[in-house]
Amino acid sequence: KLKLAEMATKLQAARLLTYNAAKLAEMNKNIIKEASMAKAFSSKAAVEITSEAVQIHGGIGYTDVYSVERYMRDAKFFMIGGGTS
Repeated sequence: KLKLAEMATKLQAARLLTYNAAKLAEMNKNIIKEASMAKAFSSKAAVEITSEAVQIHGGIGYTDVYSVERYMRDAKFFMIGGGTS
């Protein structure tokens, strides 16, 4: 249960950072710092969360039976594929 709570906390923190950057953008504010923080934290959190999810599923988590394997690959791609990480 602790592992799931930690995963949910990271997900919520990533959302809040992203929402904050979006709110500032709507107000026509300079969001370079906030967007960079949101991207860096969110991409790292996504890799950590999806890696934990794969481990929770056990060996079958690494197969294409469940979508969790694809989510982990996508998270690793986005962490590498676009600055600030």
